[in-house]
Amino acid sequence: MFRRILIPVNFTAANRRSLEAARDLAARSGAKVTLIHVIEMLPRISFRELRNFYQSLYDQARISVNTRAGSTPVSRTSSPWNL
Repeated sequence: MFRRILIPVNFTAANRRSLEAARDLAARSGAKVTLIHVIEMLPRISFRELRNFYQSLYDQARISVNTRAGSTPVSRTSSPWNL
């Protein structure tokens, strides 16, 4: 049925239900679930000025994604500063 399922995550309760549904669907169909969380850059402020802020957001998101992934390892993460 499905080979890949892409789920955007924003760490809300409603999003958690979507993730659970995707996990169930993937288990039944053998699909691979990919989670994506986007951190929007603030306009008109240089990345360099807010690097520590963005790094903190990235670290928190990675921990949350790993937590929601459960026993499934997160195989790849990226950020604008390590692409």
